[in-house]
Amino acid sequence: KRVREGCPAGQSIRVIDEAGAVTCEADDGISASHTGDFSATGSIKAGSPSAPGGSGDIIAADDLMAEGDLIVKGNVGIGTTTPGAKLDIAGDIRIFDQGSLLASDCDEVSETGRIRYMVDAANMGRFHGCIQRGASKYTWVTLNNTFIRGDNASGRTYSNGTHARSCHGYISGENYYGATGDGVYWVDPDGAGGGAPFKVYCDMTTDGGGWTIVYAATGRDSEQAMVSDSEITGNPLAFQHYNLDRRKKIAISSVSSHSILVRNNATWLKWNHALFDNDLLSANKHPHYTVSITASNGAKASGYAGWSNYYNLGGGDYGVVTSAAFDHHSSTYYHLNGGCANHYFYSFSLSARDGDAGYDVNTGLGNWSATDGCNGGEGGKLVFYAGMK
Repeated sequence: KRVREGCPAGQSIRVIDEAGAVTCEADDGISASHTGDFSATGSIKAGSPSAPGGSGDIIAADDLMAEGDLIVKGNVGIGTTTPGAKLDIAGDIRIFDQGSLLASDCDEVSETGRIRYMVDAANMGRFHGCIQRGASKYTWVTLNNTFIRGDNASGRTYSNGTHARSCHGYISGENYYGATGDGVYWVDPDGAGGGAPFKVYCDMTTDGGGWTIVYAATGRDSEQAMVSDSEITGNPLAFQHYNLDRRKKIAISSVSSHSILVRNNATWLKWNHALFDNDLLSANKHPHYTVSITASNGAKASGYAGWSNYYNLGGGDYGVVTSAAFDHHSSTYYHLNGGCANHYFYSFSLSARDGDAGYDVNTGLGNWSATDGCNGGEGGKLVFYAGMK
């Protein structure tokens, strides 16, 4: 409190020395500084004595504590002397674990907008906010997106222990955060409560990423065919032989609408249908689908993609062809045209009719170039992996 005695109107005493001399100061622009603790009962208001609560600054170099309300009509700066917003913080904000999330703490309009941080029994932290969701209806909601954690050894998954339905789910549904990118992920195509989740390789780079890889061939003899039910555990991203069983292929097909073949020269061919359907588990099936086909340089064509889980001892287990379609001319390789004609992708292994795969390209599309006219030898010249999203 300033004493005005001895000063002209509009001024206040600034200093009283030992001799009693008074130094006065104009009320406007009055300021004061203090080192050590300063206690007050009541209000401390910035501004002049004639207009307390007006404009002015209260600056605390260390702690500023209030057991009651701290009311600021202007901006508050923490770590900055030039706040540009109601609350301007240069540094981190920490919200402690508050231990519980009571419905009674979010059941009226005055409580909406609250933020609370909680750590659950699995030591997983989440931010929650109180929102209004209707007339006189309020609820706590989780604010932070679930992030992706894990690596190629453990398999990546969501931080809350759940899984995306496919590789594409990890980059389209949640934050793309952590040790992510191409590699091993857990997927659960039919969701919680259905079949068990399983590990897959994900191509998170090619053509926007999100491709769940189900097969890869190196061109060597005796490799499993694309329709095979035998699992092979090589790394397809390194163009090693790889194969998922039929149930997993069907599960991924059920949540996919596009397929892709990626070669070891970085070119690719994709079309707008899943690789397989539920018939893969049934005997003697050979469906084919009308598709729009696109090469990695943008070249496009209409055609067909199809597979056969029988009549394939000499090849023809999978094929992608032009609009001329499949001719089904031989029960030795059902989805292989005579002379391999019009095939953007085919398998042919006539030297030994043992049902293994040798894949090639007879007809190019854009930069998806041909590998062989019609190669019936063991193995193939196409090194690639196949995926869906």
